[in-house]
Amino acid sequence: MNMKKNDILKLTAVSLVFSCMISCGIDIEEMKEADPDAGTELELALSCAEPLVLNESNAAETALSLSWTSGSNFGTGSSISYTLEIDRADGTWDGCYSEDLGKKVYSAEISVEELNTILNGTLDAVPGMAGDYKVRIMASVTDHPEYDRASESAFTATTYSPVPDVLYITGTCTDGDWDPSQAVQMTRDAAGVFTYETVLEASEEFRFITSTGSEYPAYVRAEGSDDGLSYAAAEPQYADFNFTAPDGKSKYRITADLLDMKVTVEDIMPQSLYILGDALPDMWDLNNKAPMTMVSSGIFTWSGALMRASDAGKGIKFLTGNDWWPGYVKANDDESDMSLAYYESQPANDADRKFAVPSVGNYKIDVDLFEMTASIERTGDAVFTTLFMIGDATPGGWSLDNATRMTASGDGIYTWTGTLKASSFRFVVSKADFAPGYWKADDDASDMGIRYSETSLSGTDDRSFSISEEGEYTVTADTANMTVTITKK
Repeated sequence: MNMKKNDILKLTAVSLVFSCMISCGIDIEEMKEADPDAGTELELALSCAEPLVLNESNAAETALSLSWTSGSNFGTGSSISYTLEIDRADGTWDGCYSEDLGKKVYSAEISVEELNTILNGTLDAVPGMAGDYKVRIMASVTDHPEYDRASESAFTATTYSPVPDVLYITGTCTDGDWDPSQAVQMTRDAAGVFTYETVLEASEEFRFITSTGSEYPAYVRAEGSDDGLSYAAAEPQYADFNFTAPDGKSKYRITADLLDMKVTVEDIMPQSLYILGDALPDMWDLNNKAPMTMVSSGIFTWSGALMRASDAGKGIKFLTGNDWWPGYVKANDDESDMSLAYYESQPANDADRKFAVPSVGNYKIDVDLFEMTASIERTGDAVFTTLFMIGDATPGGWSLDNATRMTASGDGIYTWTGTLKASSFRFVVSKADFAPGYWKADDDASDMGIRYSETSLSGTDDRSFSISEEGEYTVTADTANMTVTITKK
């Protein structure tokens, strides 16, 4: 048992028939405040279940809860140290479990797992059989052994035979195949519960072993069951005792529960992927991220127009849902390396890298979550499917962040209805920059033609549409026919 002073693990046994308190009615605060010089008697209070049936599925819960009074130093002025001891009911305390708790300690809790280890390991309990035990607190007065005192209580407990603390997966789904020395250690999530994440392909097989020195003992597929586990000391005498991967290549989480004796294989490959970043028309707006198309499990693609996003710290990354994380970012700073890195939550700032977009244009983006790579290929001139109004006449003024989004109705037509001030406005395709965008084509006030440019226009070419009177307007931009209509209500 590996317990720190003053900090025996706080765990609670659940396999209880009923709770009982073997207690003297001592107030815990009074215990802590007791004056050793006042002649306080040492008294132990034990709280536990009766009978106490330990169950590994509740290993992290509390089995025994103890509290005690301070005891007395009999006016010596010496400090008092406390020792916890547990023995068989018929034991003499020789060879019992013993732990120094230190000074000024008036309570302790022992977990199901810890108590099971004490009773099985130190006191030779037989798993599955009830046994009678006693527990005591020893109060030792420094330099005065004649004043040592003890207070004890009793309990009955049934222990269990614990499952392994370590489990390995072996089979064709691992690099080591069936070689036990190359088996992969699984992650212990809880007592008896182990997980392993990997890419599985159809027909790949696996089972579980308890050490890398031999193929057996092992945990195999129970006969006649798809998900049941069976313990095998040697190779089973029935066929098909290995577990088989589901159809279809994907990334899976394999869970082996040695308490419930079941195996689950859960597909954890993201079923959706989104693009977000400086190159998109709405940039970092989670509500307007660009959904990718899943070609097959782990393979996604997207085509569309992007803005340039190649300055330091700018670019795009990939999200799996409607929050910032989990997500995939660029794995390193090498511009030619298109490897991905996956994070469940926000990584350090220097790890939150983006993929650069070198210029405005139409792009095809492909993501392979098996190979953990992305490709970003320019396919032609940009054809944007978003349009925003910007300028002093609009609600957001010249703020790109507050640019007024127009509603797309297809065929390059966008409309917006709302209040315009007496001033001017024009159009941009993205909140990322003032260009690309659409400007008024010429100085003729009656000419409602528009002009597209990927770069900002200046001088006499930098024309906007004028609003002479504040009011409610409907604005329609036809980017296919390069015209605008402005209708006052």
